Amino acid sequence: MPPFDALVWASRHRARLRCAATINHVLDRRIDGQMARTRARPLPTGQLTEQKALVFAAVLAWLGCDAGVLVNLLTAGLTFVSLIGYAVIYTVWLKRATSQKS
Repeated sequence: MPPFDALVWASRHRARLRCAATINHVLDRRIDGQMARTRARPLPTGQLTEQKALVFAAVLAWLGCDAGVLVNLLTAGLTFVSLIGYAVIYTVWLKRATSQKS
């Protein structure tokens, strides 16, 4: 079994990843409602509100960036930049500008 502190750090890293994914879902909710593969997701169907999803993302971001601050400010800053990079730059601009998307 891995040490407990390693599990805590891994969980915080996953929180950062899930934060970016949640923001991606919020930004893509209208498009998701139009595609057969994604139209049953909670945001397009109205099962989850945009506000609740953003609160969830904020909590995950805080947990993830908090872990970075515990290491050092550079790590926290890079964590924040990576969240913005994926959740905003990729989702809003690059995903629609290129055929190379997930």
